[in-house]
Amino acid sequence: MRLVVATTMRRRHFKFPFFSPEEISEKLLSAAMEHPVAIVFGREKNGLHNEELLKCHLHSTITTATQNPALNLSQAVMIYAHTFFMNLNKVDSRYSYKLATQYELEMFYDHLLKSLELVNFVPRDGIDNFITRVRRLIGRSMAEKRDVRLLHKLLQIFETRIRMLEKDNQDKNSKKIF
Repeated sequence: MRLVVATTMRRRHFKFPFFSPEEISEKLLSAAMEHPVAIVFGREKNGLHNEELLKCHLHSTITTATQNPALNLSQAVMIYAHTFFMNLNKVDSRYSYKLATQYELEMFYDHLLKSLELVNFVPRDGIDNFITRVRRLIGRSMAEKRDVRLLHKLLQIFETRIRMLEKDNQDKNSKKIF
């Protein structure tokens, strides 16, 4: 799938932006003109697990009364299906783009992690939380294949420069004065 939306009632600690069914329908329907898309609903009893949420590009929730916020699975599916149906005629198919695959995104996250390790970057709240925030940023952007290639290229440029500086530093330290 090129664009996967998670539905959940619980906001959790990830601090992902949550889109309404209306906002999600616009994003999914326009992407569906060119790519396979999916909307993931959680289990009736306890919803989606954190690991499942992290694999999704966008996150959505249905605004409900605060006294009884839970909807059952069939109610949630009905609300999203109705919203998608109502927005079908609003889809703008003029722009054609190739969204990055989940595999391409995961390869980028791995590359980013290795690059951060190369420079000994240790965020205050941990590397996992940092990568989660990057996932949130990239997921929200609906990254295209060319965007991910650009990000890889930037990391490669930084890595090459770091290695050159390390080599220069080693050469300077290994030269004997006498």
